[in-house]
Amino acid sequence: MIGAIHPRDITIDHILLILKPIWTSKTETATRVRGRIEEVLDWAEHRKHRSGKNPASWNGNLQFELPSPTKLRKRKKRHHPALPYLRVGVFMADLRSRQNVSRKALEWGILTTARSQEIRGARHSEINLALKRWTIPKERMKLEKDHIVPLSGAAIELYRSLPSIDGYDLLFPAPEGGELSDAALCAVIDDMHEADLRRGGVGYLDPVQDRIATQHGFRSTFRDWAAEVAYFPKEVIEHALAHKLKDETEAAYQQGTLLVKRAMLMEQWAVFCNQPSPELST
Repeated sequence: MIGAIHPRDITIDHILLILKPIWTSKTETATRVRGRIEEVLDWAEHRKHRSGKNPASWNGNLQFELPSPTKLRKRKKRHHPALPYLRVGVFMADLRSRQNVSRKALEWGILTTARSQEIRGARHSEINLALKRWTIPKERMKLEKDHIVPLSGAAIELYRSLPSIDGYDLLFPAPEGGELSDAALCAVIDDMHEADLRRGGVGYLDPVQDRIATQHGFRSTFRDWAAEVAYFPKEVIEHALAHKLKDETEAAYQQGTLLVKRAMLMEQWAVFCNQPSPELST
């Protein structure tokens, strides 16, 4: 929109033309765009290509034209819709009746409690069947640290069922090549929800938010189950989810000692996921 305009001719109207369409729907991206334009125009003023108030500045300028990004983030912040853990067994049975790469990726994610980018980028070279571990490199981790996931028997069985494609290290390559899209996993759940409603079921909703469960929401499902049913300590659960522990010293000490406990946790979770009508007393 402004690439061909001389810096001295750029006005606040130009900046609003850029930012308004994305300010509320993509607030994080929009605030970064604003900041980068401001930096470029600051440099232009320093090199005497323009003068006067920077039209991309926030304070005393755009703050009077656009909603506060901080308030927008707070308004938009909601938990990912999660399926109640009592419905996981039914969901998994339904999921396993389908045959496509996205459904297998979703099952892998549920069994390993991984995030979307960790699942979609999973590679055969990261799997150690002898040790029953999946090592996710820091480049795909939110905390930017390598993360070891103990693999349950069900996860290993799923891994062994994956086809081997020459020239592909990805566990779940998209049909058109490369990684699956971020929307692919949630699309599986959406389709399953609609199909269940058509056959007279209740679908797969988060009962609190009345929204269809998401792939990321299964991490919350796992967390609730681990705390309320499996009775595992909080630090074990947090490690399984690759969350940052508040105490850095404790986190460093527990990195190795919790691996055995996490393996037990993941095995119990896999067993629970395999029960269409779970027996909570066990």
